[in-house]
Amino acid sequence: MWTDALGALGLILYLGSYLALQLGLIRGDGWLFPTLILAASLSLILSLTAQFNPYSMMVEVAWATISVIGLIRLYIIYKYRFTEEEQAAAKRLGPGLTKDRVRKLLSLGKWSDVSPGYVLTREGQPVAHLIYIASGVCRIQIDEAIVATIGAGALIGEMTYHTGQPATATVTVDTASRILSFERGALEGFLDCNDDIRAALERAIAGDLRNKLAATTQTLADDRRGPVAP
Repeated sequence: MWTDALGALGLILYLGSYLALQLGLIRGDGWLFPTLILAASLSLILSLTAQFNPYSMMVEVAWATISVIGLIRLYIIYKYRFTEEEQAAAKRLGPGLTKDRVRKLLSLGKWSDVSPGYVLTREGQPVAHLIYIASGVCRIQIDEAIVATIGAGALIGEMTYHTGQPATATVTVDTASRILSFERGALEGFLDCNDDIRAALERAIAGDLRNKLAATTQTLADDRRGPVAP
């Protein structure tokens, strides 16, 4: 009977999609997996019209409903469009994260425009925020000596924001800048519940530290060489 064929198809779709998920052939947060599960549940629902079983029907209706909810969620997520500055921040702060996950991270931050002379962190004082520079230029000073300048894509407070320990340098805005700041307590509480986002942010921080180290080394080397003779 055609209902038996639908039942067999539903079983194949269930087992095949779960096997593909476990083998890494498809992703659980993509379109394909919930679509396959929905097709499987609908196939079994139709097959149950021949030999109705209320408990099996309830299970299949539940699977179909959950799959539809998942597809609607994906539609809403991918319909949302990042602005250009959000896209840059997402790429810098959440490498490898899906759009919905990085959007959760960005929603914690506060966008601000800051003027030249504004101090973002002060050496020896606790760091209350992790700051991402979207545009502009800032200077880093230690003992009042400028050791580096940083610009778009750089992070500020990444070494001490999670502990609240004193800043190791003073960071001052040199040119009008656009920043995204994350309050330390709120960010740490969020990351404690989202290990994947924490891992992505730590990768971003590691890259920023490498860039700052290279910039500082270059600045110190230039200072040692002194001005070039005319």
